[in-house]
Amino acid sequence: MIDMKTTAVKSQKIVFAMIGGLSLVVAMSGNALAQEPIGVLGLYKAEKPTAVRFDEGKISSLGCALKRQGVIAGAQGNISIDQPNRFVLLNCDGSLLRDIGRHAMFNALAGEVKANVILEGPIVDLADNIGEGKIEDREYIFKISYYNNKDIDGRSKSLANINQRVSKLSDKYVTESFIRVTHASGMPTPDEVVVIYYDSPAQGKRFRKNNGEALNLIGKFNAEHINEFVYLVGKAMVLP
Repeated sequence: MIDMKTTAVKSQKIVFAMIGGLSLVVAMSGNALAQEPIGVLGLYKAEKPTAVRFDEGKISSLGCALKRQGVIAGAQGNISIDQPNRFVLLNCDGSLLRDIGRHAMFNALAGEVKANVILEGPIVDLADNIGEGKIEDREYIFKISYYNNKDIDGRSKSLANINQRVSKLSDKYVTESFIRVTHASGMPTPDEVVVIYYDSPAQGKRFRKNNGEALNLIGKFNAEHINEFVYLVGKAMVLP
């Protein structure tokens, strides 16, 4: 078991570089949410993470499409889970965790390697392939959060303020999608998963180095509106 407060990528502190999308989901109508596909994030701890292969034929038979996959190199936060080193993100036409048969099929996607954690729920795709680099060069960050819900109006205002400031900055991250988590396996059900990326690890490093004011705002947001969170930092993979 790894304490996510101390784990880092290449011994470099992961500065808070993303926030939440729950306020955006709450603002949507129930009908709009019902039309969204189900996002499924699987987190794995494999002996050889880069050797893990997901059977795309089986993914398709599940009613899912492979959105992203890759390795996880480090984490930061106050949620303690068994450190994953591999991820897969799917868009599906329905729940996998609520259906025993589909859940079993999901568990067979990577052969003998099983997911330690599975999170699923309506997924909202905000951006896709709008960066300048190749997918396989991207640094991905998954933020898993439990909100305290003490001030949801204040949370929405803080989120809007941060988004406005970050939109004007160089080397800013792209918020690709977020999942309003409704079911989980391997950990208590969080509120959401936010998926962001930088075109490269170097871009992410520049953003964190040059934008202390924005990072302070994001840190303040986390302190005021989130009980627990973890950032999982990884690298996308595109396999033949």
